[in-house]
Amino acid sequence: MANRSEKVEFYVTPDKKQEIVQAADEAETTVSTWCASRIDEILHNDALEAKSQEHQAEQRLQELIARATDEIEAAAEDLRETQIKSGVYSIATWELVKQDIGEVQRQDALSDAASRVRDTDALDIDIEVTESTAASQSTAGTESTTESATTAAADSDGESTADDGKWWNQ
Repeated sequence: MANRSEKVEFYVTPDKKQEIVQAADEAETTVSTWCASRIDEILHNDALEAKSQEHQAEQRLQELIARATDEIEAAAEDLRETQIKSGVYSIATWELVKQDIGEVQRQDALSDAASRVRDTDALDIDIEVTESTAASQSTAGTESTTESATTAAADSDGESTADDGKWWNQ
């Protein structure tokens, strides 16, 4: 124990004082030394308890971080799977649409879809024109012209309506 030079006074009941004196006698030390050692022991235990609580809090934070990480990873995997499914459906739909719709109408549809989703400049959509696509374009262009003429002739007001190239409105 370090050199004690400061005095601390406190009051206790007569019965408590007798217990302290008896405990000091059993420890074969003075009342002052016994009280100082008990106070040191209490302060040391309090410090250990504080460290233990701090460590438990850190462990709990690590558990929460691990749990949150697992949940985020699971959500990201679910999102990835959803994006893959969406991509598969989009590609399948596009392949089906390519068979029946001409190049100009596909370009119009893509442009319209892009503007509905977000700014068209941000998407940078480019359709590859292959021989089969070019052939279907010329066939679809002829059909579209014939269909537009039929639609214009069938207008009940007698006024001609131009084909706006939106195949889903026809």
